[in-house]
Amino acid sequence: MHFFHSFNSSAQNLVPNPSFELMDNCVLPITELMCAQAWNQYLDLDPANTPDLGFEGAVFFPPSTIDAFEGNQYLNLEASVGNPEYVQVSLLAPMVAGTSYCVSFYSSVTQESPEVAPSMGAYFTTDPILDSPMELGLAAHVQGPVDYDPTQWTLISGTYVAQGGEDILVLSGFENTGTMPFPYMYIDMVSVVPMPPLSLVGGDLCNGPVTLNAAAPGASYDWSTGASTPSIQVSTAGTISLTRTIGVCSQEASVEIIACDTEEEEEEEDPEEDPEVPIDDPDPIPVVLEEFRFFAPNAFTPDGDGLNDVFRVIGPKTDSFELQIFNRWGQLVFESDNISQPWTGNHAGGEYFIPDGIYIYQFRATRGIEVHESSGHVVVVR
Repeated sequence: MHFFHSFNSSAQNLVPNPSFELMDNCVLPITELMCAQAWNQYLDLDPANTPDLGFEGAVFFPPSTIDAFEGNQYLNLEASVGNPEYVQVSLLAPMVAGTSYCVSFYSSVTQESPEVAPSMGAYFTTDPILDSPMELGLAAHVQGPVDYDPTQWTLISGTYVAQGGEDILVLSGFENTGTMPFPYMYIDMVSVVPMPPLSLVGGDLCNGPVTLNAAAPGASYDWSTGASTPSIQVSTAGTISLTRTIGVCSQEASVEIIACDTEEEEEEEDPEEDPEVPIDDPDPIPVVLEEFRFFAPNAFTPDGDGLNDVFRVIGPKTDSFELQIFNRWGQLVFESDNISQPWTGNHAGGEYFIPDGIYIYQFRATRGIEVHESSGHVVVVR
């Protein structure tokens, strides 16, 4: 019995007909991929590089020789230099910019194949391709090698961060060096699922240890501190990193914890009480100030749950400070001249709350002759 690794039962798989079971215009399962719902949409764009539909005992060469990983049917795809086949399908919804997607499928090799393709992979695009990825020189966004064992399925998986708008998935052999007659491959149970955002909000230690929370349903955690819990308390300044694994995919994030500014002004000593230090010392010892650096989170969740509800720049005391936040069209949605003032996700001082998405921030801080300028993006997720 095979089990499909799903990290979140409530998350939607964006791949239609992921195990090739739903059929169109076919009374009985046959080897024509044109019968598989959704997967037959783009076959007429390049009939020469069309895969087949496989199932154990299917009558074609090479014969299918393995049970489907899920259901009864799977994709048969040649991955040779002479005939590099591929298939593409429209996703159920366009990908959202900045979102990480867990991409996975299972692959195997026919026992008739003299060699296995070096890698099988997935590629995402906004427009259908008109030739094989290998011929076009495209690199897979997620790929992996397949065990040369015709009795086993190999899991290929990885994460892909969307540029935004990608709505077509392409499956094929990538970087192939196979020679004729052919390496012939199988693919089954294809999945593209959005992963929950991973954001770590740091801070300073002025009010005690900083709590970092990365809880997500069904996740496991590997903190750089050695902890494996959803949340940790940090009492030492420095960079903290996390690898969070959900199902077959992992996400990484890091955050800076800043030491509290405890510098106290020292009373000036009377020069007369210290004759070794002249009043007009031409080369005095310089005063070392706190490092002039800042931290801004890359995401926050203004949903009122008390965790990561605001966006604020964290850093030392400044003489002046200017923060501006813009939406994707360049419209100013928030500004402040107070480093202690957080952004709660509102627009124009509370006129309304902005929608989820990616926003651009830029800020400028000064302290004496020191100037710090920075910009970046922050993801708002409720």
